[in-house]
Amino acid sequence: MSGAVKAGPSGVPEDSRDDELAPETDDDAAVSILTYGDPIRSLARLMKPIADEYRIHFDDDGLTARAVDPANVGMVDLHAPAEGFDQYELRDGHTFGLNLDRFRDAVGWARKRGGDGDPVAIDVFRDPARMRVTVVREDQQMKRETEWFGITPSDIRDEPTIPDLDLPLTARPGVAPLREAVKAIRSTEEMAYVTCDDDTFLLASTEDGRVELAEDDDENAAQTISFPNAVTSDDTDARSSAFSLDYLDDITLALDKAKADRVTVRWSEEFPTRLKFEHDDWGFEGEYMLAPRIQSED
Repeated sequence: MSGAVKAGPSGVPEDSRDDELAPETDDDAAVSILTYGDPIRSLARLMKPIADEYRIHFDDDGLTARAVDPANVGMVDLHAPAEGFDQYELRDGHTFGLNLDRFRDAVGWARKRGGDGDPVAIDVFRDPARMRVTVVREDQQMKRETEWFGITPSDIRDEPTIPDLDLPLTARPGVAPLREAVKAIRSTEEMAYVTCDDDTFLLASTEDGRVELAEDDDENAAQTISFPNAVTSDDTDARSSAFSLDYLDDITLALDKAKADRVTVRWSEEFPTRLKFEHDDWGFEGEYMLAPRIQSED
């Protein structure tokens, strides 16, 4: 048996769960996880912007998920390490076909309150392939169990191959400030440019970040939101790529709601941008990749 029973980020050891309501894992499961509402809901939230179905791979190191959206514009590559959970027991390596809406409904009953939130147990079974989620609301003396069949992994869209891209420009804006910047630009625009001015990172409605209106722009508002000293690369030559604000809105909302501690943006001219994110408390990490909107000569 792989995995360890230990005190997790909440500091509550597994052997303290001796109450009748405490969620218990199943010895017949291929994978058993004990966690809490805040981390598991945050993990599910990170998957929401890209796809409705995922192949979830469980191994000794934890779980991984990778998917591309139906329009081939956005991609996510996500890893949750075993040590980020209160308990992670792997009896057999397994890939599970996850219906994300069903999973979010089940874990969403666990509240994000008091430390890491309500206790949650997750059991993944191999034959037949199914998942069971148990959520306990200790203060209300309630336990909810939800079980459903998984999707055949081969019926889920193939996982994307992550391209090896030369993206020389990097910036590290704050997660919450980046979210607010996207909301502000989206109030008047459908796309935004990612660029820089020396060591200042720019999210703008114009390619060069300037807010000077052309004569035919009388119905629009030019906007630029700057993050001084956020560019972390030695290369600070300005290069711009335009991106759909619908996707940026969904991605930055997920990062903010999931309480990511850091996001690093990497980009170049008319290349996909990569948004690498990290969590300190639970160790979640991964990245979103977003394809640019190529501007025609016209």
